[in-house]
Amino acid sequence: MPGAKEGEDRIYMKITGMMVQILIDMAPEYCKYVVFKNGKRVIYVQVLHAIYGMLQSSLLFYNQLQSDLEAKGFVFDPYDPCFANKVDNEKQQTIRFHVDDVMSSHMDPKVDDKFAEWLNMRYGSIKACTIIRGKIHRYLGMTLDFLVKGKLKIRMGDYDKNMLEAFPIKFNKDSKQETPAGNNLLEAGKGKLLGAEYRQIFHTTVARGLYVSKKARLDIHPTITILALRVREPTESDWKNHMDPKVDDKFAEWLNMRYGSIKACTIIRGKIHRYLGMTLDFLVKGKLKIRMGDYDKNMLEAFPIKFNKDSKQETPAGNNLLEAGKGKLLSAEYCQIFHTTVARGLYVSKRACLDIHPTITILASRV
Repeated sequence: MPGAKEGEDRIYMKITGMMVQILIDMAPEYCKYVVFKNGKRVIYVQVLHAIYGMLQSSLLFYNQLQSDLEAKGFVFDPYDPCFANKVDNEKQQTIRFHVDDVMSSHMDPKVDDKFAEWLNMRYGSIKACTIIRGKIHRYLGMTLDFLVKGKLKIRMGDYDKNMLEAFPIKFNKDSKQETPAGNNLLEAGKGKLLGAEYRQIFHTTVARGLYVSKKARLDIHPTITILALRVREPTESDWKNHMDPKVDDKFAEWLNMRYGSIKACTIIRGKIHRYLGMTLDFLVKGKLKIRMGDYDKNMLEAFPIKFNKDSKQETPAGNNLLEAGKGKLLSAEYCQIFHTTVARGLYVSKRACLDIHPTITILASRV
């Protein structure tokens, strides 16, 4: 990075993790600036002062909340700095937050009551905390449904609806197609560049689509990532790219034409697909169901300790989860099994079993 001139202030930011991939998806030319630190991809960028002011205020609040929670005995997740856990009344309390939007969960509602009182006592002088209780919560675009005891359902229908309502092209109930991708998705954008107003709408819609494609709509992810490459100079054809069907056939033909001489491509068509440990179910028209039951089953079958149908417990976390590990170190064989199982658990906890994520991330810090 170039050094600052005398008398000139420069602010630099370090970008790591998933944000590096998102940045590269949106602007591939930045790929050459990626470096590796401790085996992880990192990009250093110069930050505009206007953005830095917002980042600085958010960071100051994060540091304050982190120190306050740690003073109350919470232990922060080493893999996700916006998660913190604490054992209270022999049950785990989990805190997750995005800036000042905080969510607390515990088996005993009285623990959440005390936490709400503490939040108002600590931060109420700045602004009274709005406490929302109940079986359904809307959090970061997701609807978290706890109506069925022992189960959590996560939906993003309201987020999708709001995104479509904000888009100037209106769709009716008959506006359906088999794939979100158009035939010309992979072609260079054609037509005039969009004006400033429509360019902003395109940018916002793609950014919101990228968010939902990582959480609930995996089926639109390939289309959205292609469109994300074009947010800097979107054209009229990019604006219409989601309107045309039948791209899969042409893409399959292209795959075989391009790589078939090495090995014939196996094309699997149908209503159910197994992909990266997930079962993608398109049986109901207009809906995608994602299951990972087979992945869970294979993971348990590969584990040397066997569980029967009666092996149940209220929480995946043990009472001593947050304590330092005791006893002898595992042998090389069991160490490898532990490492593999935690890695597979970390993968599934990010996709289908969010309830085990706090437990898995703590175990991951001990591999």
